[in-house]
Amino acid sequence: MGAGSRSLLAAFLLLLSGYRTVRGDTPANCTYPDLLGTWVFEVGPGGAQRNVNCSILGPPEKKVVVHLQKLDTAYDDLGHSGHFTIIYNQGFEIVLSDYKWFAFFKDVTDFISQLFMQLGTVGIYDLPHLKNKLVIK
Repeated sequence: MGAGSRSLLAAFLLLLSGYRTVRGDTPANCTYPDLLGTWVFEVGPGGAQRNVNCSILGPPEKKVVVHLQKLDTAYDDLGHSGHFTIIYNQGFEIVLSDYKWFAFFKDVTDFISQLFMQLGTVGIYDLPHLKNKLVIK
């Protein structure tokens, strides 16, 4: 086996050893206009608990309605104001009255995704009849 064949074999083995399935990006591709409008946050019980199970959606203790307007203005129904920012095309953050709200957008294009969305995952995208209804655990 020549030096060129060994180099080719080494490169091939290196390539195989590094092969993994990469699934790090969400399929949502939301834009600034998708974010504008009224959002409803359903807030569960608070507290400094270390054993919170985030995969189980509990009953909401309160609902917070937040309105997002052009530029970066955010306000709620109680008169508090703040700002928001879209984070790339994957999520957003709202800073309002000493609270920070964060959520990822979720691409929902089929029945199963819609079902899981209703069971407690965060964000809704591409379902016009459910747009801007957000559940926060």
